[in-house]
Amino acid sequence: MTERDWQPLAQLKRTDLVAYVNARQEAEIQPRSIAAELTVFRIFWRDLLNQELVINGALLQVEAPLAGDHLPRYLTGSEFQRLEQLVLLETQADAAQDRFNRAWFYLLAHAGLRLSEALNLRLADCDLSGKRLRVQTGKGDRDRVIPIRSMFNSCQSCR
Repeated sequence: MTERDWQPLAQLKRTDLVAYVNARQEAEIQPRSIAAELTVFRIFWRDLLNQELVINGALLQVEAPLAGDHLPRYLTGSEFQRLEQLVLLETQADAAQDRFNRAWFYLLAHAGLRLSEALNLRLADCDLSGKRLRVQTGKGDRDRVIPIRSMFNSCQSCR
């Protein structure tokens, strides 16, 4: 903004907004913070467009920088095996807490539960004879029943 003399908002160009984003990155502002700033700007700019106070819709196309420190969404097969070995190593004692921790690990790994769903489980939700688990008010406030056979096969040491 200080590099170019502009007063009316209508003179603001896409390159100006890109330069702003670049300057924020150089100032080591986190990508999520820049994305939040751009969201506020887009709301403001759309309102100006709706009021026909500006006509440059190209400013809405400026992208936020990508955050490079996201965790991978899925583990590879070898990564999962290493994690499983670590869990088994850390929970090898025959204490109740170790069996409980192994059961949680296999439940989350094989049943596809979200952490919030696992935390909301009650003993009545578990049908051991039918090898099913009832998840109440999961994603979308929906109940579902999931098979836990693969967990039972993996978790012989949880019993």
